[in-house]
Amino acid sequence: MTVRKLIIFIIISLFAHSVNGFANGPENFVDIEKDFLDKNGIINDGQFFSQKSYYHIGEEDFKTVSSPNFQHKFIKSEKKLISFKQNKKNFWVKISFFNPKSIPQKIYLFSSLNFTRELSIYKKGLIHTLKHEDYLQKRVIELYLQPSTYTTFYIKKLSYGSQRQDFSYWKNRQAINQHIIELRQSWSFVIAIFLMSLFFTLILFISYKSIFYLYYTLYLIFYAIFITIFWGVMDIPYADYLGTITGFLCLVFIILFSTNFLNLEGKIKKILLFLLIILVLNISYIFNEFLLSARIQQVLAGIISFTIISSAIYMYVKAREQHVAIFIVAYGTFLVGIIVQMLMWQGIVDFTSGKLMFYAGAIENILMLVALADKVYHKEKERIRSYEKIRHSYSQLKKVFYPHQLSLIQNGYQLEETMPIGRGEACVISFDIQGSSKIKSHRLNEFLRELFSSCNELMLENYREATDIQSIVSNGFRVKELGDGLIVSVAYPLVSPTNNPFRDAISLSERFIEKFKYHASKFNYPEDIFCGCGIGYGPIETFYPKSVPVEYDAYGRGIILAVRYESMRKSILQSLKLSGNILIIMEVIFNSMDDRTRDQFQRFDFKEHNVYVRDDPDADCLYFKIID
Repeated sequence: MTVRKLIIFIIISLFAHSVNGFANGPENFVDIEKDFLDKNGIINDGQFFSQKSYYHIGEEDFKTVSSPNFQHKFIKSEKKLISFKQNKKNFWVKISFFNPKSIPQKIYLFSSLNFTRELSIYKKGLIHTLKHEDYLQKRVIELYLQPSTYTTFYIKKLSYGSQRQDFSYWKNRQAINQHIIELRQSWSFVIAIFLMSLFFTLILFISYKSIFYLYYTLYLIFYAIFITIFWGVMDIPYADYLGTITGFLCLVFIILFSTNFLNLEGKIKKILLFLLIILVLNISYIFNEFLLSARIQQVLAGIISFTIISSAIYMYVKAREQHVAIFIVAYGTFLVGIIVQMLMWQGIVDFTSGKLMFYAGAIENILMLVALADKVYHKEKERIRSYEKIRHSYSQLKKVFYPHQLSLIQNGYQLEETMPIGRGEACVISFDIQGSSKIKSHRLNEFLRELFSSCNELMLENYREATDIQSIVSNGFRVKELGDGLIVSVAYPLVSPTNNPFRDAISLSERFIEKFKYHASKFNYPEDIFCGCGIGYGPIETFYPKSVPVEYDAYGRGIILAVRYESMRKSILQSLKLSGNILIIMEVIFNSMDDRTRDQFQRFDFKEHNVYVRDDPDADCLYFKIID
């Protein structure tokens, strides 16, 4: 009788599990095998899944919102992105995921917006909470899904500012890491534009002492800080308050700059100064009623922007000054970007990016530089020709260009005339860190930057200027820095120190690896980290693009071969069951070396190991050595 009861109990339990997992599944859910795929069946990470979720605006705790009696209060979302008016501090999102597989799976929640004070996720209890001071790498939460079940999560968003969905769901952790890298790169790109504008405007202020240059400089500083806060690339506490305050300071200096730049007088100037006073009074209220103060600031920003653009149009119609027309286009572009961004957040326009208004701000920066330059040209063109002031510009450009380039530019040469253009034979080094994407450390970026900074110092160690750009000497020329890798040419476009590119390339590669070993030991990662160097030999072509930014670049077979030979490290190490830092060279380089150097390398035959090098079909072997 006991056995029969046990069998009946097991059958009932299995049936109940099946009913719970399938028959009684939620009406609206995410199938992690289907819903993460696009129309072509390719994984499409970074989904909002808002239309598959429910929301509730309120201050209740998790025990309340997760109770069965509360579920009818959740509202099914109809938008692609959940967004509300800025009048509540909390809202809840309920979303269910279905794992059809018979094994557990993981997905990830990623929140890129640190304006959110807290973002907490619950299942049976609290799983994890993201704080406002967490930077991008820390803003990822793993969600575990049991096999063949529906799993429901409750997400609580506490925000004193924006009330919209800033979190997305991902299936691939590496995709999140790549996304974070791209976010950092895009932030760096936008900030670089602001720094360029800041640099240019500071020069103008120092040169001409005009007050509106100072106002625009301060606007650039505070807007760059605002961008950095919003982007979440740094651990900045109380980002909502700091973001609102820096936004306020941006508005203050926009008013002061526009009033002086456009030479506004009379009623228009009084209106803008009156709005400025209201803005200052409102910001003092921020620590008492943040939501109300932030909403008032948004309304004031709209009124101020409309007043400025209307005044600019009036001034242009009145005087037809070119710098005013450029100002209208620049500021108008910025406003359009902000408006479209707001429409995206409200779900009126399809959401493509949460950073559109910052890209629009970068465009505005570039156009405003043109407006400033035009004003300088027409009002102070004699002073802008001052050699002493331009020399200050060149002192800053030393961070970007070789000294001989600056010397030639000072003597009247064009940028395109300061480096060799054309074809030349070179040894090309492809330096790469093995498995860098698998390194999980918040210090990875610091490690890479210090390493490549040391490599750059090695390349410039024997740098010698010359009046003839074909005779400039350097250990190597950096073609590209690729995040975790480096491509360097030796002997062209800059002459190698000993005029023996093979020997100089091998020497430089070995020194790269020594620098890597030094910085890797400082990095102190718990697992072994190795690097690889491949040296190819062949022609490369150097050029300047016709479009801006005008950046000196190179391409050619020598670069391709270096990358291909470096990529052979996996085949070599796996075939010979080796590990370590590896230097790989082509046969033509090996044949050029003396006997003592040759003895340090081993031959790797392609036929014997059934491999080949892409883009070098005639090669039948390579040579390598392991550097411990």
